[in-house]
Amino acid sequence: MHSTKPNLRDLVIAASVLLLALFLLLFPLLSRGEGKTVVLTYGDKTETYLLSESRTLEITSNGIHLTVKIEGGEVWVEDADCPDLVCLHSGKISKSGDVILCVPAGLRIQVIGGDNDVDFVAG
Repeated sequence: MHSTKPNLRDLVIAASVLLLALFLLLFPLLSRGEGKTVVLTYGDKTETYLLSESRTLEITSNGIHLTVKIEGGEVWVEDADCPDLVCLHSGKISKSGDVILCVPAGLRIQVIGGDNDVDFVAG
């Protein structure tokens, strides 16, 4: 059996493909702008708040109580009595498109309105 060594052209092509794949993977993460608005959705309610205005929100949904904090351009779940506490450990979010979910409470916290947002129209 012959073993062929890759030549320089093959290495350049492989490196180019890998760099392009890495760019396509990271571009959406790096291009997100700072968010401007927080949208909380739970039950049949949707509430919208500015990230620039500090506030503490007490939310009860599906029998679960959560404390959501907006401060310093970030939003996070400060306290929760849900069984898994995933929402509590999600940390602070501030970029457009960031989301915190509390599945047991049926709560979705999403940051929207960054400068680099792109709207897509489905046809």
